[in-house]
Amino acid sequence: MKTVISIGGSVLVPDMDVDRVESYAAVVESLTGAGHDLGIVVGGGPTAREYIGAARSLGANEGELDQLGIDTTRLNARLLLAALDEDLAAPSVPTDYEEAAGA
Repeated sequence: MKTVISIGGSVLVPDMDVDRVESYAAVVESLTGAGHDLGIVVGGGPTAREYIGAARSLGANEGELDQLGIDTTRLNARLLLAALDEDLAAPSVPTDYEEAAGA
C-alpha cells in the first residue's frame, strides 16, 4: 500500500535551512528503507504566499496567482528531491496526476 506524506512548505522551508531539508529527506529515506511505499506532497509555504501577495498587489489575475503558487511548490519539491538519495527519488517533480501516480 502506498502512503502519501504531506510536508507543508512552511515546515520544510520556513527559511532556507539545508539541514532542515536534509533531516526531512532522512526521514523519507528511513521510511522507504523500512519498506514503506511513499508518495510525497510538498507545499509552497511562506514563499508562495509572499509571491502571491506581491503579485496580487501588482494586479495579477487569479490564474497568474495560482501559477506562482504552483511554481513555488515545485521549487520546494525540487529542493527535497535534491536532498534524497538518487535511487529513492523520482527523476523530476511530476507535472500531472498520471505522472505522479506512476512515480
